[in-house]
Amino acid sequence: MNEQHYPSIVHAVRLFIAGERPLLKIHNDNTAFAVESYLPPTRILRCYNCQVYDDHVEAHCPNKNNPVCFRCAQHHPYDPHCMNAIKCAHRQGEYMAGNSSCPVKSEKRQEKNQ
Repeated sequence: MNEQHYPSIVHAVRLFIAGERPLLKIHNDNTAFAVESYLPPTRILRCYNCQVYDDHVEAHCPNKNNPVCFRCAQHHPYDPHCMNAIKCAHRQGEYMAGNSSCPVKSEKRQEKNQ
């Protein structure tokens, strides 16, 4: 739907015609809107202790004694007051671990979608 005309829409569901065929268009205020399927992005697990993707979670981390800061990628526990430069733990980019612009995260998502 057009968010400019209908900014208050907060929830939508897929409508079906009798016979279980999905609607291809909906009509509102004499305007037809094409209906498109929404596929949410694939979720990627990340260990918040060592920042590894899709292998394990923090509770089962084999590197419990060697944590990696998700903000600066250095080997120390997370500190909300960490003043080191922001750096990704995977490719050393200028963003924090888990950021959507991380190429490693994108690669893992593509692997799961295949």
